[in-house]
Amino acid sequence: MSISRNQTLGFRQSHAFVIGINEYRGLDANLKTAVQDSEDVALRLKALQGFDNVLLMNNVGKSQAMALLDWLKDSERPAALSIPNQSFGTAPLPYSSRIAWLKLAEELEEGQKDALPSLSFTWNKQGNDGGPQEETVFLVDNSEIDIQPEDSIVFYYAGHGFPGEIKDGPAGYLTPTDARNELVKNESLIPMDELYKALSEVDCKHTLLLLDCCFAGKFRFATLSRGRPKPFLMPLYKKRYERYKTNAAWQVLASAGPEQTANDSAKWAGIRENSPFAATLREALEGRADLHTFGNRTQGDGVITATELFLYVWNQVEEITGEVKPQHPGLFPMAQHREGEFIFINPNMEPGQFKFARDPDKNPYKGLLPYEPEDANLFFGRDQALASLLRKVDAQREAKLPPV
Repeated sequence: MSISRNQTLGFRQSHAFVIGINEYRGLDANLKTAVQDSEDVALRLKALQGFDNVLLMNNVGKSQAMALLDWLKDSERPAALSIPNQSFGTAPLPYSSRIAWLKLAEELEEGQKDALPSLSFTWNKQGNDGGPQEETVFLVDNSEIDIQPEDSIVFYYAGHGFPGEIKDGPAGYLTPTDARNELVKNESLIPMDELYKALSEVDCKHTLLLLDCCFAGKFRFATLSRGRPKPFLMPLYKKRYERYKTNAAWQVLASAGPEQTANDSAKWAGIRENSPFAATLREALEGRADLHTFGNRTQGDGVITATELFLYVWNQVEEITGEVKPQHPGLFPMAQHREGEFIFINPNMEPGQFKFARDPDKNPYKGLLPYEPEDANLFFGRDQALASLLRKVDAQREAKLPPV
């Protein structure tokens, strides 16, 4: 059940690049959940959030990851992005990367899906037609993609992260599957600022980076942006929603602080197949991050801003990890950020049927439109005069006098 994301939010297209790496033979430090995490996020971005182009990359080497970043940096990038799979490791336990585009059944030609591998998941839809819903997505090798500044883009990475230094100060590194354990000058890693340069070259109006790795907060230094106070939830008025949509939103949601490691799982809390960050992010994309606000206490409004996403993930991850291995997610802007907010849509609600909070500054004058009972709270300050007038009318009725 894919939503009409672009039509609702005004984007030309929406794109997602999702990387998850478990295999780290050269570091002797394999992970258990990063591939599953990336699958879960990619599936929900495609099937529930309505992203046009979703590329899933698992257990990829540096040359493959850099091929993606170099393609993004190319101002004359070709429409076809083709990154071959590679084999890694040695016998008896070799392994291969997996690079595939995600497609829904309606995007495929008749009979094509029967020959394609697929991934499925089940989620619990809320509402009148709620209940368990199964979604299936098909994997294809090639797809054409055109990215423009009026698009939205998500980049997700789950894998190892390392701290380091650059000439401007602290830095962080992403870790491909063929990374080596070199202590002095490790050129097998990918500097976070390479990812930032790629996103900057694409220059999409709404850009969200999701990092689930150790030292994820180091990305703040790659962007050379200042932080901001911890986000807080505000009622979503219609005019605020329009401002979020139309202004630039460049945001980073990091699973851990700049000096923190990230949990690969949380067995003590019954979370074994995902990291705590990915488990809550998965729930958030299913609609649970559509939080109640002071202006709309009885239900979510249907819009999930990056701030709501952060508050939901932060609260859940802190609760899961707090007493065993604390982990503190963070939300911060990149240098290009203005007054916007990256937006997801609650898939449990009909797109366009958002429940915006009533603006307390709304002018009570409605022109030629009739006043309704729900407009009563816009009128105040004349209760005594109205009560006096009603008493006079009642008295005249009892005395059978003509109205004054």
